[in-house]
Amino acid sequence: MTFAPPRNASCPERELVHLIIKFMEVISADWEGHEIVSPRSNRFIVNADDYNGKIFIDLTFVKGIDVKLGEIDKFIFAELHMLKRSYPDGTTYMDRLKESLGLVGRWTQENTRMKVHFEMGDSPDRDIRSDILEMGCRVANSIGMNEDESI
Repeated sequence: MTFAPPRNASCPERELVHLIIKFMEVISADWEGHEIVSPRSNRFIVNADDYNGKIFIDLTFVKGIDVKLGEIDKFIFAELHMLKRSYPDGTTYMDRLKESLGLVGRWTQENTRMKVHFEMGDSPDRDIRSDILEMGCRVANSIGMNEDESI
């Protein structure tokens, strides 16, 4: 199995927006005649992506990982902060967590050399954030978070 290059794997029927603006402390900008100064360094993430926000897992991706699993020594797991409490199809964030983290858990059992790094992200929902952290730590060897991503 061969993965397609990103330019060939895109889906033009879904317009997805992911914009990350990183800014440093005391950087300033003029907005409508007002100077705005950042009090500290941080990131501003703009996301208009209900498709990936559901943590949709493409079966072709899973099959590709299964085929190459023995060759993988590091896996980074991120973006769970995009989860919502529920979705129009009746599923919930817990369904999505169980499926995605279950896959990663299976992969780590089958390839015990593979190390998993889990990026927390900052979910606006405290319950979701707590469940993400608890469940993510079960499959991770390391976790990344900043001061805004704590429980």
